[in-house]
Amino acid sequence: MSLTDSHVHLQDECFRDDLEEVIQRALSSGVRRMVCCGTNPEDWQRVSLICQDHPCLLPAYGVHPWFAGRLSEGWKDKLHALADRSAAIGEIGLDKLLCNENIEKQIDVFNTQLDICLEAGKPAIVHCLKAFGALMQTLSSRKENPRLLMHSYSGSAEFMRELGKFDVYFSFNGKMLQDNCKSMHRAIRNAPAGKILLETDSPYLTPPEEYLLQAAAEKNIKNNMGYLRNEPANIPLICRGAARLRGVSPEELERQTEENFQILF
Repeated sequence: MSLTDSHVHLQDECFRDDLEEVIQRALSSGVRRMVCCGTNPEDWQRVSLICQDHPCLLPAYGVHPWFAGRLSEGWKDKLHALADRSAAIGEIGLDKLLCNENIEKQIDVFNTQLDICLEAGKPAIVHCLKAFGALMQTLSSRKENPRLLMHSYSGSAEFMRELGKFDVYFSFNGKMLQDNCKSMHRAIRNAPAGKILLETDSPYLTPPEEYLLQAAAEKNIKNNMGYLRNEPANIPLICRGAARLRGVSPEELERQTEENFQILF
C-alpha cells in the first residue's frame, strides 16, 4: 500500500516519548506520508523541527479557531514567513460547537489566513464544527478563495453539494466508521471520487477497535482527552472501511485518494 494521512498532530505531547516508533509503524503499515498540522504559533516550531527530521512528514501551519482570541502581535508575519515552506495553511477554520471564541473574531482570523493561502499559492486545511452556515457566508463574501480541504468532514451530503461551487476537497477520519454515524456514512458515499482524502487526526478521533492496528493499540497510550491514542498507522484499515462504505475496493480508493492528494497539494 502507498497511502497518505492528510491530517496528523505528531507534535502533540503524547507522541514525545515514542515519535520515532510511531512514524516507523506508519511507514511499515503502508503510509507513505503524513501532513503534520500546527494549531497556533506556540507549536509551529515543533512542527517544523519534526518535519525537518522526517521527510515523510509534510508541515502545515495555521491558527486553529480555538486560539483565534489568544494571538500575540506578529503572528501574521510569522505565518507569512512559514507559508512558502509549508504544504498547506492549517489547521484553520470556524467552530461553534467546542469554541468559546466570538465567531466574528474567528472569521477575521480565518479570512486573514485564507488571504495568506492565496498569496503563497497553498491550500487551506479547514476545521468546521456546527459553523457551516458561517463558513458558506464567509467563502461566498470573498472575491477569491484558495483550494480547501475540509478536515474530518462531519457535514451532510447536501452541504457537500453546496460547497461544490468552490474548489473543495473532503477528508474523512476513522470515526465515520462507527455504526451510529449514519450521516457520515451518507457523506462519504456521496463524496465525489475526485475530491476525497483520508486522515486520522492523530492522536484524536480514534476509530472503532476493528480499524486499529494491533501493534499501535497495544501501546495503550491515551491522548489528552483521555481516549486511546490514534496513530497514522491506522490509515490502511480506515481505507478498507471507507472503501466498504463506498462500494469500491481498497486498492481503488487508495489509488483515487493518492491522485487527489497530488492534485490538491
